[in-house]
Amino acid sequence: MCIIVAKKSGVDVPSKIILEECDTYNPDGMGVGYRLPNGLIRIKKDFPTFEKFYEFVAKNITKDMDAIFHFRIATHGLVDYGNRHPFPITRNLKRMRQTDIIVDHMVAHNGVLSQYGMGTIYSDSQKFTAKVLAEPKVKAEIGRPEVQAIINNIIKTSKLAILTPTDFITIGNFTEDAGVLYSNVSYRPVPARHYGTWLNPSYNYENYNWNKGENKIIEAEFVKPTNLLPPPPENDLDGDFISWMMRQEIKENKYDYIDRCGCCDLHNVVHYIDSEGCFLCEDCMTMLSVN
Repeated sequence: MCIIVAKKSGVDVPSKIILEECDTYNPDGMGVGYRLPNGLIRIKKDFPTFEKFYEFVAKNITKDMDAIFHFRIATHGLVDYGNRHPFPITRNLKRMRQTDIIVDHMVAHNGVLSQYGMGTIYSDSQKFTAKVLAEPKVKAEIGRPEVQAIINNIIKTSKLAILTPTDFITIGNFTEDAGVLYSNVSYRPVPARHYGTWLNPSYNYENYNWNKGENKIIEAEFVKPTNLLPPPPENDLDGDFISWMMRQEIKENKYDYIDRCGCCDLHNVVHYIDSEGCFLCEDCMTMLSVN
């Protein structure tokens, strides 16, 4: 799944609480890219802990900077510092794996690009960047809306955030909250953490009163998701299930990721939750009384 957190110059840096929430639910590594005063972009992603990450952010990222944060859930490639986002937009895959680097263009990705996911070292995001975004004509014209529309058509429901010496670009559907752009809602606090009740983190918690001083939700309205897809044919469950799910979701332009249940992180995912872009396994549907 992953999450991109993108803030333009003039927007406050998200709070430590929000960034830590992103890390908790996207635990395979964090990174940040930001534009320097000379127009170049620094990528930094060799953080051993969230505390080290936040210490760096608090010291280096200010309100007057364009900055993009990324928190990873790995689907392809190594799970290490080098495969964390962001990446320089380059055809050199080894350069993409550098963990503290100054570049002229960078990108962070949220979603799955299965057609670029073969192999065990490099991720689908890195291969897509090398094969598509780093193509010289694309890279040179990436600030043009026409080029961004073509990229959006290729990535379907994935999301991208891009920095160039002059441009701050997002491609795909982002949620805006206090001026910050989020590629999904895993930055939101989860009541289950404070109430001791196992609830689906992809439920809609729009109507909540979050006591930031105590880092807890003191009241909330839980809205159950609706509009579940029908289960796949029985003969697909142990065979071509992923292909079936992709057919169901891509044709409605809703497909994002299919590798885990949004509630328990199991892989036996059979239903899509339309309201928040989440998949649930049968066990969690039963526990949550989702019909």
